[in-house]
Amino acid sequence: LEGAGVTVGRVMDYTEVSDFEQYRQHEAIVDIEHPEYGKLSTFGTPAKFSETPCKPEQPAPKLGQHNREIYGELLGMDPQEEQRLKELGIV
Repeated sequence: LEGAGVTVGRVMDYTEVSDFEQYRQHEAIVDIEHPEYGKLSTFGTPAKFSETPCKPEQPAPKLGQHNREIYGELLGMDPQEEQRLKELGIV
């Protein structure tokens, strides 16, 4: 591929990426404290602004963590209907 002028590179898995010092230096990978699992590596914010720096403030939610807010508060579903859908394996 290089002989044909095609840009190529090795594909790293997540562990290799999270340990790659250049990504850490550029805050592409940052550490965040998870209340259940301790320190985790996660993706940083892709856009960097000099006057409004930002980084992830909390870990990604666990599967279903915000179901009550979404189904109840946003969609107006009552808890019994949510429970019925859960029992049917829909949510």
